[in-house]
Amino acid sequence: MGLTTDGAPALTAVGSMRRCQGEAKVLTVAQTGPLYRVVGSPLFISCNVSGFSSFSDEKQFEFRVQKPSNPIDINIISTNDPNFGYAMYSARVRSKEVTLKHVSPNSVLFEIQSLQKNDEGEFECTVINSELNYDGTYSVKIAVKVIDNSLSVSSPNPASLSYNEGDALTLTCQASSNTVQHTHLSLTWYLHRDDEDKARPIISLNRDFTLSPGQEFEQRYQDGLIMLDKVGEATYRLKMTRVELSDQGLIYCQADEWIQDPDRSWYSIAQKDASKTNLRVKAKERVPDTASLIVRISAQQATLQEGQELSLSCNIDTRNLEERFFSVAWLRGSVELVRIGPTGVLSLGSQYSGREKQGELRAARIGNSDYRLILQPVRTEDQGEYICRAWPQERGQDGAFTQGAAQDSSFQLVSISVAGSGLSLEMQSTVNVNEGEVLKLTCKVHGVKDQLSVTWQRKLTSTSTVIFTNVVGLSQEGVMEKGEEFTNRKVKAMRPATDTFTLELDEVKPTDAGVYQCAVSEWKVNSKTNSRSQAVTVTVAPIDSFVKVNLIGRNNIVTVGENVELMCRVRGSPVPITLIWSLQRDASTLDNILTLYSNGAISWSGDQHSYQMKVESKPNDVIYYLLINGASHREAGSYQCSVSVFLENAYKKLSSSNQLAVMVQNPGTADICHATGYVAQAIFGVCSISSLFLTMSVLTLSPSLSEQAQFDLHPCLDKKYHH
Repeated sequence: MGLTTDGAPALTAVGSMRRCQGEAKVLTVAQTGPLYRVVGSPLFISCNVSGFSSFSDEKQFEFRVQKPSNPIDINIISTNDPNFGYAMYSARVRSKEVTLKHVSPNSVLFEIQSLQKNDEGEFECTVINSELNYDGTYSVKIAVKVIDNSLSVSSPNPASLSYNEGDALTLTCQASSNTVQHTHLSLTWYLHRDDEDKARPIISLNRDFTLSPGQEFEQRYQDGLIMLDKVGEATYRLKMTRVELSDQGLIYCQADEWIQDPDRSWYSIAQKDASKTNLRVKAKERVPDTASLIVRISAQQATLQEGQELSLSCNIDTRNLEERFFSVAWLRGSVELVRIGPTGVLSLGSQYSGREKQGELRAARIGNSDYRLILQPVRTEDQGEYICRAWPQERGQDGAFTQGAAQDSSFQLVSISVAGSGLSLEMQSTVNVNEGEVLKLTCKVHGVKDQLSVTWQRKLTSTSTVIFTNVVGLSQEGVMEKGEEFTNRKVKAMRPATDTFTLELDEVKPTDAGVYQCAVSEWKVNSKTNSRSQAVTVTVAPIDSFVKVNLIGRNNIVTVGENVELMCRVRGSPVPITLIWSLQRDASTLDNILTLYSNGAISWSGDQHSYQMKVESKPNDVIYYLLINGASHREAGSYQCSVSVFLENAYKKLSSSNQLAVMVQNPGTADICHATGYVAQAIFGVCSISSLFLTMSVLTLSPSLSEQAQFDLHPCLDKKYHH
């Protein structure tokens, strides 16, 4: 709904009454309907009148409504009479939930603060004529459709994060909607600082898919330090390349759902916030390091067999070594294994935290200038080029450390060959699974001698340079531990038999596709003796590639008062679905009839007393019946059923069914059609005419009957029903 310069909704003339000569004097206007609004949101209708002889006198207005199932006018509110409203609205008027206020002497703003489902209907604004003569249009009607709020917003980010100034920050947010009407989403990341009353926008992805940084973050956006990406259908990723002290506070995302009103303006029908993340930023000052720093790396043994011990030593040399602090890390290629902080505290790389917990990795400072890393037992994937990296650390008066420039050692090449062992693994080479189903992988172990543990890992591609990340592990004691990326996923590792390990990942999605690895280790006492791994390629078929929805009807050309049965057949869905029945009576209006949610709940839109719903489950599909009892012209139109699923905290809309036309004829029309040999058929939204031509000598129709038959067949003959 557009806004005028004074903040009132933009108005569109609905119609005018012409005198015999010239324009009518009085004209009442409001914005064009239908207006789609969600349950619980406010409704604003602006009404304006012109043409009265006295422009400055305050005009009196009344608002009424007609419900879809009842053509009776229901009084709501009046500027002239406080007791104007009927009982169903009087309490809401008294509590100021429903108001009607003058914006000017000739215009008013009608407001319902929180829409209810039964508010749906055709609202009428009427101006009371204060003059002797009637000359013009004194009322205008606006259709309002009240739909469910299906906007979903969630955040997988932790409740609090602590970063150093200059660190890179990445946060994600999921936003989706299941609204049948055509809507757009916009998403904004906000920062609410501790000492400020209002949150400040960081960056927005607008409903027209353009990016807009907040005023305070404009320069950082232009410098490429702040980015917002949409990943997949529902994930929005915020990247801040270098966090600043001013970024401290609550960071969250907010989604808006927009619909385009008939006047072509966009209106926000729903807004939701995700949970907030409390970001703490620790100040860090760069201190120039003028002293030279030399870093050396050496291996006790550079050629090893799988299962043996790899010992890497790191030595640093600089002036005043005993008086200074350093951090030291070992890297294989570009991947950091472990870092020893200035106070001796270890921090593990994401790929190696599991191995440290299992006792495979140890690191320590063994002197003023010497550090040692031990990997035992080594695996074949541990071979490669290693370096040692050191950072000088300056300790401030508050005890906090400031990190200086890094210095690397030369490369140390480590070669690892396969040791002689009877341990071997067997897996399928490829596994295909449908989105939403459970991914099940089985790893068979041969040559078992001692205790076994397993770690299930995954990487996106089979490229050797891409590193596996942990999905879930099962220790030799039977303790299960999820990988960092799968903390919030339904995943488990099991050992159903002595020689068998299994992985189960629920609600699998296309992004779960890739190469999965079963890494099994053999243990003797508390030490690993052997490790083996086997990989399998997993492909995930998107759910919309195999779920099929189609709509068929029985006797969908009926006479007034007859029954209609529509059947929506859904095949192939591995998870519960949400189904929406809708009816399009004309090109501009799409009405929801009902929503059947995946948990079995039904939400009816307005008063739909003519409809009934039933569900029939079959081995390979589910049929959703929509029954029209005693059809009237109001139930005529084009029907459609739409299906969506809720996977990983986001709605995913699947393909809608075909459209199916239901035609309701007046009594006697069907006999005329059959008598002339015309049979109207509306199958899968396509209307065709098949005719058995009869000569005029066989049957003669009166003009009135011919015109009536032509009128009743007109929807079928209209071009919009043909392909």
